[in-house]
Amino acid sequence: MAAYLSRRAAISFMLQAAVQHYRDRLAERAIIFNREVDMSVITAAEELALGLSVADRAKLATTLLRSLPAVNADDDGGLSLAIERDRALDAHPTRGITLEELDRRLTQRFPYIKK
Repeated sequence: MAAYLSRRAAISFMLQAAVQHYRDRLAERAIIFNREVDMSVITAAEELALGLSVADRAKLATTLLRSLPAVNADDDGGLSLAIERDRALDAHPTRGITLEELDRRLTQRFPYIKK
């Protein structure tokens, strides 16, 4: 039991460190959709989060969701953001994925969801 708690504490600490690292990077570089994102940080945080218990993942999800701005909080209902993202994809089409690739990734990530 002590080994389990120790592992859980270590995972929790590493996840907090990864999240803080990512927050620091976001603050430093003001990363938005069309700029470079260090996916290794996101991947590491994701792997650590998936190792947590359901209750701990729920707490983390709540914290992360509360840190986001309200959906369509812009005066234009998000239209300017959509235009910005469209321009970013036009400028860098390799950053986007096809619908088929999205389906493949979702199926791989959530195998219990049937088409």
